[in-house]
Order: sequence, then C-alpha cells, then structure tokens
Amino acid sequence: MVTPYPGTEFYKRMEAQNRIFDYDLSKYNTSHVVVSPLGMSKEELEKGYLWIYKELYSIKNIFRRMPKTIGTIPAYLTFNFFYRRFGHFTEKVCNLLTYKRIGLFAEKLSRYM
Repeated sequence: MVTPYPGTEFYKRMEAQNRIFDYDLSKYNTSHVVVSPLGMSKEELEKGYLWIYKELYSIKNIFRRMPKTIGTIPAYLTFNFFYRRFGHFTEKVCNLLTYKRIGLFAEKLSRYM
C-alpha cells in the first residue's frame, strides 16, 4: 500500500493534491489506505490489497517461492508463516516473548541447516 511518509516529496505532493485523508501516523505502515487513490474507491483498494496479500501468503505460494539455499529456509519460513501468514497470532506470542527473542531463535535455527 503506497504510504506518504511525512517529510518526503511524495507526502508533499499528496498533500498539495489534497489526497491525504488520514493523518493518524499509526496507520502509516503500508497496510492502511491513508490517501485517496485515483481511479478507484478506498474500499476497492483495500479489497484488492487484502486479496493480493492472501494470494501471496497462501501456503501454496509460500512453498512455491521456497528459496533453494538450505541456510535461508528457516528465516524464510519464519518470516512468511509467523509474520505474514499468521501475523495476528505471532503478534500475541511476540508480546509475551519479544520479537528479539523470536528473531534470535530463527537465527540460531538457520545455523543448523
């Protein structure tokens, strides 16, 4: 999702065109619509974003994109499953264990591959 971060030329351009409708910076994370899109509604853009996200991170497509280098597979699977595919669950786990610990676990696991 295109996001006009404050201080960038893109932000200035979107602001000059009066296309920024949400100034809540907690939504400036590339997964929320904060500017009026051209040629479609905000709802159409959100729906399309969710569709492509689900397609990209379907189990079938995660395995189809599996890297060939053995040592990168644990990090790849950790990112794609725990961050992208099951992000809501992972967020709860990371609130208990911290993202740093999860990252260290993935790093150690990749050394054994």
